[in-house]
Amino acid sequence: MKLTEQELNAIELLVDQFRQRLIENHKDLINYATAINSSEEKFKTYVKVIADYFCIEPEKITGKRSRLTEIKRARHILWWLCRTGESNVKWSLSKIGQKTCLERAFDHATVLHGVRTIGNDIDYDPATKQDLKAIVECLGFRLVKNGANYKTVI
Repeated sequence: MKLTEQELNAIELLVDQFRQRLIENHKDLINYATAINSSEEKFKTYVKVIADYFCIEPEKITGKRSRLTEIKRARHILWWLCRTGESNVKWSLSKIGQKTCLERAFDHATVLHGVRTIGNDIDYDPATKQDLKAIVECLGFRLVKNGANYKTVI
């Protein structure tokens, strides 16, 4: 079944309204997220906001490994946030992989692949860019283009 242009526009409007409500609901986090000094607290805050955005439990992102598309995408966005711009948690790729999966840690190459995947998808997938922009705004950062890449700034 193919959706009409009117139906697609209605869906896009609903998604935009959802993003705006999410940002409004996380206004209290904005000042907190930018003032956090602890990498551990930053990481937990990122997990919470990403889980809220994708309507999944935080344990699905940081618990057992999952190959479900929505879980992988959320995890890759988490890794990108942890390694990019002013949202950086200043951990090694290996440590990020350990914190993400308590069962069996992701290795540094897997984390790097996820970071690069999101970095590439920002330019070529409008949905990824919109999702990332909304999540970054919830955290009190802005998404800005820096040369060929994007980064987060306060």
